Amino acid sequence: MELMQNSQFRAYVQAVCEQIRWQEVHGEVARELATHVEETAQEYVEQGLETDTAIVKALERMGDAAVVGADLNKVHRPKPDWLLVGLTIMLAGFGFLIAQVWDLGMTNWLFICIGLALAVVFPERNCGI
Repeated sequence: MELMQNSQFRAYVQAVCEQIRWQEVHGEVARELATHVEETAQEYVEQGLETDTAIVKALERMGDAAVVGADLNKVHRPKPDWLLVGLTIMLAGFGFLIAQVWDLGMTNWLFICIGLALAVVFPERNCGI
């Protein structure tokens, strides 16, 4: 059964994908929809319906394209890696702090602060303090 030749199926997939903002998953969603519609349409064909009628009934069974697309948009949303974002901000801030302290000629304070920070981060290596 060649679903991509069916104009109603193509319109359904397009309507679903219009609701999904992340463009990279449109192909994956189209393949997944094709699998579901093809399986359902095959059941209807085995019950004696013609192929085109079976596809229409399978699409009706899938539900409203706008609702399906909105639900899939919630699922297929890129999620930021907050750990990486936090570490990047922290390292940028630390680099900015070092640059400012270095410009002020306070290198002794810089090394003291770095030592204290390392003592807090790695307390088991504090030579018994």
